[in-house]
Amino acid sequence: ALGSVGVTASAMAFVNYERTHALIEYKTYKEPSNDDLVANVPKVKVAIRLCYLTFWFLPLATMWFVCSWDHTLYVWWCKAFKKMLEITGPAFVKFGQWAAMRSDIFPKEFCDILSDLHAHVTPHSLRHTKKLIKENLGGDVDEL
Repeated sequence: ALGSVGVTASAMAFVNYERTHALIEYKTYKEPSNDDLVANVPKVKVAIRLCYLTFWFLPLATMWFVCSWDHTLYVWWCKAFKKMLEITGPAFVKFGQWAAMRSDIFPKEFCDILSDLHAHVTPHSLRHTKKLIKENLGGDVDEL
């Protein structure tokens, strides 16, 4: 009978241990809040941007192998590459401007076509710039 008391005490201690941990887990669990959901928004934006850039770069990169064999197609590819740099954003335009100055690395004809990016880039409106500043910095241009 003495052994059964020890087993019962052990069983009671185990039950109390399980109840305590269940209570701790219950108290520490929290429902996902809007803050948690908002924290994932940049990841989603990056994923969307990656898909967007892949949409533009992948076909052009694969076409280079075909276009490099024929001069007329190569010129067309260079112009398409320049247009793609304009479409994909200012960082890519800056890369194109840099590449246009590096005739020691890239073919001269390629550099000549990209040199249009120095003075003939399609601008966007001031309204668009103000909208981007407001979205990214959270205030109007005049307030900042």
